[in-house]
Amino acid sequence: MKSKKRRLEPYSFYDHTGIAAHLEDMAARGWMLKSVGAFTWNYERCEPVKAHFAVTYYPRLSEFDPADKPELATFADYCAHTGWTLVCSKAQMLIYVNFAEEPAPIDTDPALEVANIHAAARKSLILPYALLLALGLVMGLLWVSTLISDPLSLLASGSQLVTGFCWLMLGVLCAVELIVYYRWRRRALEAAARGEFLPTRGTTGLQRFVIYSVALMLAYWLLNLVFTGNRLMLAAGVSMLAVYAAIALAVNGAKGLMKRKNMPRGVNRAVSIALSFALSFALIYGVTGGLLKLTRDGAFTADAGELPLTYEELLGVEELPGYVTRENRDGSIFLERLEVWQMPEEYVPGEYLGTFQYSVTDVRLDALYGAVERSLLESNGGSWEFRECDAAPFAAEKAYRRYDTDIHYWIDDYLLCYPGRFVELSLSFALEPWRKELVGEAFGKQKM
Repeated sequence: MKSKKRRLEPYSFYDHTGIAAHLEDMAARGWMLKSVGAFTWNYERCEPVKAHFAVTYYPRLSEFDPADKPELATFADYCAHTGWTLVCSKAQMLIYVNFAEEPAPIDTDPALEVANIHAAARKSLILPYALLLALGLVMGLLWVSTLISDPLSLLASGSQLVTGFCWLMLGVLCAVELIVYYRWRRRALEAAARGEFLPTRGTTGLQRFVIYSVALMLAYWLLNLVFTGNRLMLAAGVSMLAVYAAIALAVNGAKGLMKRKNMPRGVNRAVSIALSFALSFALIYGVTGGLLKLTRDGAFTADAGELPLTYEELLGVEELPGYVTRENRDGSIFLERLEVWQMPEEYVPGEYLGTFQYSVTDVRLDALYGAVERSLLESNGGSWEFRECDAAPFAAEKAYRRYDTDIHYWIDDYLLCYPGRFVELSLSFALEPWRKELVGEAFGKQKM
């Protein structure tokens, strides 16, 4: 039977009523709080006991303060005279326990309690949540802008969908948290004017929903990268998650060590910020450089056997010396997209055979088929436009070829429409009938 437990406790910073009730329930079940860390609350097994907890706030404290701060010890000594023992602290929040049957309360002035909570909340809740809300709004607007300007790339990207969802959840959480806090504060001030305390009510349910939802979306994102075969994005995603986790653990570990060593607040803050910037730069630079090197070395180069069509097959040759193949795969619950480029690593006069580029978009939701077709047809720029051409040679339902209206010239770019699939081809030469038939066989019968 384990003697220690770590829990993620999604309680609002100001929700002293909810926190105290939860800790009393944990003690009754045989778990006593020992410390509140950066990410988890830490408990130790004890005999089930009836205990009273109180959460109070001391605005002058900081998360960078040394563990043996004299002001904290003085207040703890004051509380000890009435039977309250300090369990732990987290920034401006102090948690006390009392085993008396009916202990005297720590806070006896409701107006002072509201003032202390608000002064502490301005540091640990209002400012950071307001900044995150502003950031969430900006990122959300950018996401909506992309959805309007380039819906195809967004709907075909599990990464962008997950990112948009996470920013949405962050914005909703910050907004609700601030609204609920200020509603409580307004009512608490009215109650304090009558000499009454008003219990707090946080957003625990919403926070749990956000945590579980984001965790599920991240799991979906990683699984989606695995199943779509996007090796570069999978490596980048896993690496960045590991980097963020390493930075958070290292910075909070160093901050906790300096607190235990009773380093001054200013020193702790300066070192923590400097360490955060240094690790962010070093790790992100290292991961990015490593991924670029692996890409140049061909670690993420497509295997021709995995592609529906290659330039070699289209030209009728066994191999193309000096040519490199690049691919990008992405997908979501709405669309799946494959992009392929084949081109020479460097231009050699007399040996240049042009370039070959295509993209395949599989529509997973039938209702989106028409919208995807319209988006692709409108993707031309300047004087270019798609004009319908004979689809029979490609074994397609519809076919379009790009036309330059300024110089009245047909370009060897095609948009082919198959059941549940669109193919965009970009070529350096005109397609003969046998090559069109080859294209139809490659894209009209198989799925990615």
